[in-house]
Amino acid sequence: MDPLTILAGIILIVIFLSLLVAVLRVGLRLLLYLIPNAIIGLIILVGANVVGISVPIDWITVGFSALAGIPGAILMILLYCSASHYRAITTERSMWPMEEFL
Repeated sequence: MDPLTILAGIILIVIFLSLLVAVLRVGLRLLLYLIPNAIIGLIILVGANVVGISVPIDWITVGFSALAGIPGAILMILLYCSASHYRAITTERSMWPMEEFL
């Protein structure tokens, strides 16, 4: 084998290992950020369900709470409250206001 080929292979291995270490460090930092946010968001969502605000606890709500933290959990509660309020309004009246003229 050519010494230049061996040197290029060693350089590629060093670059690959350094990138692997960097990705693992970032992944660990990300997990250390997401896990507490997910736990706090889950506590807030369960508290909302205990109080009487019906918010489904699924992967979407917990994931959004994990990414956005406490404001994300509060935003999910507000979104589900407004969606349930909108459903209550639309079932009382028709979705098409011009329907009475047809």
